[in-house]
Amino acid sequence: MNTTTLITHKVQFYGHSDDCFEIEGAVSDEGEPGVFQIKDPAGQRINLVASYGQHDSGMWMLGLQVADDDDLMPDWEMRWGTADNKYSPLLELNLPEGTTITRVYPEAEKCEECQRSRDPESWTVGAKR
Repeated sequence: MNTTTLITHKVQFYGHSDDCFEIEGAVSDEGEPGVFQIKDPAGQRINLVASYGQHDSGMWMLGLQVADDDDLMPDWEMRWGTADNKYSPLLELNLPEGTTITRVYPEAEKCEECQRSRDPESWTVGAKR
């Protein structure tokens, strides 16, 4: 019997301060809020929406959105909590190795000097940086 063990990695998402969106774990980076598409190697995908200060609250908001009409919620293990800073929710996902996290909104900026688009921010779970 041939069984394949799927390697998963814990990745946490939360807001910090009023302008930093944090990704920690098998992928670690800091960026601006926006919409991030999370897509695993099997094609399961979801959009993570990160926003700060809705309705002048001074708080972060995280939400999940199906990427398309035909998509279902992925079967990844997930846990919701509160970030250590107390003003942001924390989403923890166990994601398969090779999963990509790509900013889809706002779109990549266009470089004024070279008149070409910059690559969108993108990370791969489990990849060495």
